[in-house]
Amino acid sequence: MKKPKYVRLDRIKKTNSKYNILFGKRSDGKSYAVQEEILNNFLATGEAGSIVRRYEEDFRSKRGATYFDNLACNGEGENVIRKKTRGEWDRILYDGGRWYLGKFSEELNRSVHSEVPLAYKFALTSTEHDKSTSYPTIKTIVFEEFMSRDCYLEDEFVLFLNTISTIKRNRSDVKIYMLANTVDLFCPYIDEMGLTSFRTMKPGDLAVYKCGEDGPQIAVEFTDTAKRDKEADSYFAFNNPKLRMITSGEFELPLHPHAPEKIKSDMIRFRFFIRFSDVMLQANIVRGTMGPFLFIHPKTSPFKETKKDLIYQQEPSVSPFVRRSFRSPIFPIEQKILFLVKTGKVFFSD
Repeated sequence: MKKPKYVRLDRIKKTNSKYNILFGKRSDGKSYAVQEEILNNFLATGEAGSIVRRYEEDFRSKRGATYFDNLACNGEGENVIRKKTRGEWDRILYDGGRWYLGKFSEELNRSVHSEVPLAYKFALTSTEHDKSTSYPTIKTIVFEEFMSRDCYLEDEFVLFLNTISTIKRNRSDVKIYMLANTVDLFCPYIDEMGLTSFRTMKPGDLAVYKCGEDGPQIAVEFTDTAKRDKEADSYFAFNNPKLRMITSGEFELPLHPHAPEKIKSDMIRFRFFIRFSDVMLQANIVRGTMGPFLFIHPKTSPFKETKKDLIYQQEPSVSPFVRRSFRSPIFPIEQKILFLVKTGKVFFSD
């Protein structure tokens, strides 16, 4: 089967899921696909959409004003708005946190827009301010860039669900699309939503999850579009694996320093463990020829936890040897670990 040039919603819509997650390489048409879906629904039934981002700043100035611009000039240079409205409208205008169908009026010598908006904006940081307003026409919710390469809000998943609750109220006919580039393999939404096979998905995979008997159905698609033009990708042909996210859709992983010397068993002075999400890591304090350092590698053999193993993990525990942060050392060995972390004496197997 020939790969599409840009992302299409056909496959994921067939699952009839309430939550629809699309992630993949940059500029493959994820946003365009849902923008066109919002436009089609609005023209056919009057149903509106909503665009969700983390911060109000994400909508200010040109960020909000240009969001739907691809519909006025898509990858083929076509004005989809003019085509679908048969010339009545030719652009989408942003005004007061809402998007409207628009056009330029020769008579008034200015842009004018439709009376009814086709989409509304929502910021997770402003959820509390939107609770008292009703949005009965919104049937499509789009959360842009749910994966972040920088940071997430505190209790962000709860804020996201509160925003959805504000928009949909008691209605059960609302579809939610969550879009992202492959920038964070450990995005908290993966575990919060129970996406157990997310980290092993390959381009083209489509997985469907059912959250219990009464929970929502979630469809996840690792988008797989036609290869980009090699000439265009030559702009990013540098020796940095982070750039593969742009050209091939691989997850963006940071570069980490490898062990500065060959490690022998008699050089290991202490070992502890790091449990992060579904990954178990082993960390060794190594006495190297140039001084001590930390060496971290995946724990490949079965983990047989003892009562005296020092473990760092996010989940709380009553054990004094299970710690949640490097920053608050209690035992002398933790002070040594913190010193090595702060001074950058940390190396990795891969």
